[in-house]
Amino acid sequence: MDGGRKRRCWFGEDEIQEGETFEDHDIEDGGRLMVGEPIGASIEEVASNIVSLNMRITITELIGGKRLKRNPDGTLHSWNLSRLELERLPGSIAALSFTGGVNLKATGIGTEPFRSKNLEVLSRMSVGGQLAMDCQ
Repeated sequence: MDGGRKRRCWFGEDEIQEGETFEDHDIEDGGRLMVGEPIGASIEEVASNIVSLNMRITITELIGGKRLKRNPDGTLHSWNLSRLELERLPGSIAALSFTGGVNLKATGIGTEPFRSKNLEVLSRMSVGGQLAMDCQ
């Protein structure tokens, strides 16, 4: 649990469900489990995590104004992060789900030294539209 939120856990390709035991999945001593990001991270929590990794921006710059759009039911539609001084993305961003797109153009997300980690995190995020970014 992380702040009251559950995390997903896998042994190989098998997701471990709450209440299951090591014996249920034939996990022996020394077996390695993968633990995912908290399920259901809020946009505010993710924005706070982004600010902690990228000190030159503020939460208002990330989610204020017209940068973040929501669907009529309150779910996330799209997020325009273009032209912000971003270099690193937190793993918690993978917990977000967008019905539209995410714009990361003209940021430092696709550049070294954090490009590989950022791409790995983005690959786990659910985006219904286009994920736009520059890679160098």
